[in-house]
Amino acid sequence: VKIMFDSCISDVKIDNNCINDVTISSKMLSEHIKSRYYIDASGNCDLAKICNCEFLNKNDEYQPSSLRFVMSNVNVQEFASWLMEFDDDRTVTTSCQIGDEIHLSTAYTWDSDKNWALKPLFDDAVKGGILKNEDRNYFQLFTIPKMPKSIAFNCPRIYTDNVINPMNVANYSLALISGRETIFRLANFCKLYLHGFEEAYISSIADMLGVRVSRRIKGKYVLTLDDIKSGKKFDNPVVISNYPVDVHSTNDNKSVLLNTEVEYQLPIESLISADYSNLYVAGRCVSADFYAQGAVRIIPSCMSMGEGLANYIIGL
Repeated sequence: VKIMFDSCISDVKIDNNCINDVTISSKMLSEHIKSRYYIDASGNCDLAKICNCEFLNKNDEYQPSSLRFVMSNVNVQEFASWLMEFDDDRTVTTSCQIGDEIHLSTAYTWDSDKNWALKPLFDDAVKGGILKNEDRNYFQLFTIPKMPKSIAFNCPRIYTDNVINPMNVANYSLALISGRETIFRLANFCKLYLHGFEEAYISSIADMLGVRVSRRIKGKYVLTLDDIKSGKKFDNPVVISNYPVDVHSTNDNKSVLLNTEVEYQLPIESLISADYSNLYVAGRCVSADFYAQGAVRIIPSCMSMGEGLANYIIGL
């Protein structure tokens, strides 16, 4: 494996519906990559875009992005004891100790159809000007194995009045700015309202946005929501999962979390370009409709896609 950092695709040569040369550029240097097969795992389908592949995405089919962060110097034992007493809903808040490590998680959203224990705290923080109202649209935290004084946050979920295209540079930049400002406010909220966070501080912020969906390639097979719900079986599955259809929205009561009654599969054909015989994809750019992609976009499924593709190509 040859790894090249700080580089991008600048040109592609195509012959008879087959990619035969990709030019990788880094600053003033460039290099030609010739291969029998190419896998686009760029997230945004950058190689497929340069190749003018057909895509499934529509202008209004995006999910809000998140910007994750970590707070350290947390008294996790104190936080766990307080949290478990404060919230008795074990479908939301859990904690256990394994060896000398505490593992916990909790969550809150501003959806009015949910009964969150943390709601009064967020209401008070908004009323007191600690948080903006939109800061509380989604909040989730959990411990990190082998980091006993740190808590990871799967938030903020970037709030916007209109749907943001994560491939638009201006949109992406504004989302990063907004996310960092929200993180500052959320950290202050935690220090003021969550027991055990009094001496905590922000120790890291993600280098990039957590983008849930952008381009989706049209593959030899397009996975659908009906396939997910029915548990359709395929001859060559690369993912077998029961993760729910998980589509985020910044509008209250509009997010979708649809649990599946059966396991479902993603076929290898959803990772094969419909336009080029030697182009494959892995990751969130999979060939799936908007809601089906919301089920298979998660990290374990993306890992399975990569492993499945490797085995498939080796067997060709």
